[in-house]
Amino acid sequence: MPDYSFIDSTDKSIRGAVKGILSKDPLFWGSEFGDPSDFLGWVDAPQESLNRLSNFALSVGDLQKEFESGVLLGFGGSSLSARTLTDMYGDISGLQFSYLDSTISSQIETLEKSMNLSRTLFLVSSKSGSTFETMCLFKYFFQKVSALSDRPNIGDQFLAITDKGSPLDIVANEHEFRMVLHGYPGVGGRYSVFTPFGVFPGLLAGVPVQSVLEGALYASKSTAQNGEFVFIEDLLRFLLNGLKRDRDKLFIYTDEGLEGMGLWIEQMLAESLGKSGLGIIPVVRSDNKRSAIERHDSMVVNIRVNEESNRKLALHEYSLVIDSPFSLGFQLFTWSLITAALGKLMGVNPFDQPHVESSKKAMSVILN
Repeated sequence: MPDYSFIDSTDKSIRGAVKGILSKDPLFWGSEFGDPSDFLGWVDAPQESLNRLSNFALSVGDLQKEFESGVLLGFGGSSLSARTLTDMYGDISGLQFSYLDSTISSQIETLEKSMNLSRTLFLVSSKSGSTFETMCLFKYFFQKVSALSDRPNIGDQFLAITDKGSPLDIVANEHEFRMVLHGYPGVGGRYSVFTPFGVFPGLLAGVPVQSVLEGALYASKSTAQNGEFVFIEDLLRFLLNGLKRDRDKLFIYTDEGLEGMGLWIEQMLAESLGKSGLGIIPVVRSDNKRSAIERHDSMVVNIRVNEESNRKLALHEYSLVIDSPFSLGFQLFTWSLITAALGKLMGVNPFDQPHVESSKKAMSVILN
């Protein structure tokens, strides 16, 4: 197991990390990270999306009248960002929402049989716009809809969420998609929950997104302006001290409806911190049954709906409460912040994904 004794977990170090992230201080990050605006755009994303919310809502209203269901085609952060919101707070007033993050034929067929293709809106979601599996799913369903629909423009049933100028952006324009929503600058895929990748599908599914964004904004503004780091500091300290006590496994137990949150945290921690032989190994359980493999080298985080408050239960166990859209937004921002701080204090870049990119390129070479 790696030696984490080098980590500075003093109050001064923890407070400095939180402030350095929220203020986007280039001196805190140093020259090896480059310009903070290139990777800290997510800090301002809640406010940016609140500013755009009324425009989003107008488009959503028209789409909800026209379609019965929505299917998001995407993998990783492009899918988990939206699922985290809709799992817990999707409403009957919105579209019936499904996610397809698999190319297994039986799963595709099962989903296909469950919906009316002619009344389904397809959201093609990929930050890079080049995710091979996502583009395969798009081509498959575009052909299916083309064979069934009498619409003059098949692209009316498709919506893209991607970065501006990406391959998907180009494809969407060529196929005359209903809409193309662009991500925000300086926001990586797994940090994109408060951008259109999470916000727009959430609105379509009837999630009270404004409350979610306000919770996230509270997490950022209250700490940045008032120095009230109590909870965020305490949770960060809990994880850092766990690592220093050789506890590098994190068991995450979620209540019903919060499975998406658990999977989102799993990807956030694993992909952000699992580098250079370091990292936290997350294990997500949604059945509330304690795992038999939970051992002396593990930490535990419980994410509950009916919990009095966020609090540490034991040296290696913490309990979090999510009982409203506001608290969901607060926790999502908190975990984004904590992950970034953990990476900086561990000496790894929490924003890059070298092995993900290299594997995508290798797969592209093989398939071509």
